[in-house]
Amino acid sequence: MKLNIFLKKIETYFIAWFLLYAFLVGVNILINYKLKTTGDTQLFNLLIWISIFLSLEDQKRNLYPDISKINFAISLFFLVIIIFQLNSISIENNNYLYLLPLEISFMMAFLNKKINNLRIFIPSFIFTFLYALRPVILKLFDPIFVNMTSWSSWIGLNMVGFKGVFLNNSNEIILKTSGVKIYNGCSGVDMIVFTLSILIVCSIIYPFPKPKINILIFGFGAILSFFINVIRICLLAFFNNLDSNLGSKAFEFFHISYGSQIFHIISIILSLTTYMFFLERQLSKS
Repeated sequence: MKLNIFLKKIETYFIAWFLLYAFLVGVNILINYKLKTTGDTQLFNLLIWISIFLSLEDQKRNLYPDISKINFAISLFFLVIIIFQLNSISIENNNYLYLLPLEISFMMAFLNKKINNLRIFIPSFIFTFLYALRPVILKLFDPIFVNMTSWSSWIGLNMVGFKGVFLNNSNEIILKTSGVKIYNGCSGVDMIVFTLSILIVCSIIYPFPKPKINILIFGFGAILSFFINVIRICLLAFFNNLDSNLGSKAFEFFHISYGSQIFHIISIILSLTTYMFFLERQLSKS
């Protein structure tokens, strides 16, 4: 009888823990939507949470709340920070959005397990830490990749036979009478970070028997993402040069609309397909 009561108590704690986790994740996703963050940011945020729940699914037998005084104090500390940041987030100041997933992960981990036994949450910490690093990586590498993307797009347009293609100030491609100017957001770094983050998630959930292969797959994913973005820039230059309403609509769709996410999805699908192909080959040999 006492055992049944204990199990019911643990089950009740787990349901409460899970509902709180789901509520905080929902708030995080809703804030991204309300602040109208870019489509790739919203998609990245959603995939990070899906990956976290997939990683916890394999550990659900170990997910038992441990609401000790220390754990509760630490979780309350993170909750206060989260509430404070929610009041400070605005369209102009949305840097806190990148920290929220990491703070939510820490808070829920300390509510669930003892401090000396948090290893089942390591994937969660890694995923959300990568997400928090995203704006820093963009700021560091965007200027470099703007020039690389501009030159690669210029070479690509010339290779496929377009005439009168000019490169102005190392970041503006002019095709006949018009073209595109490549800013930091179009450099391709965001797509590379996005793809590599998903591959890292995949490598943690489905690890290779030989981890060295991860380096090759990550390199392939980065190069693939870069050239997919170059193709996108070439298409934007082509659409912007068309003297028709269709060209203008196509440019808008693939530039600032959710159509730009098609290229992110293509990069992810090709990278994950390559990853799973080599993983199956390694597993069949072992």
